Amino acid sequence: GKRCPVLGRVTMDQLMVDVSALPEESPVPGTEAVLFGRQGEGEITVDELAAWSGTISWDILTGLGPRVQRVYLPAPASAADGAGG
Repeated sequence: GKRCPVLGRVTMDQLMVDVSALPEESPVPGTEAVLFGRQGEGEITVDELAAWSGTISWDILTGLGPRVQRVYLPAPASAADGAGG
């Protein structure tokens, strides 16, 4: 994943992102965009997004509207077996 700046203000459930600095793989409509999580070698955490927004991670998570697609992944083996870390 590549980080791109948000343009203007975030609206109710949409935002605009400046992708003009991306190399030749410029996205087209329907290209996956990750708000937080991992994509390729890139990652942005909910805590990082919250700090950038001047709030806490709980506000970010509970503020996601129903139109935001969720993708749930299985827990890593260490978390699933209670080993934690």
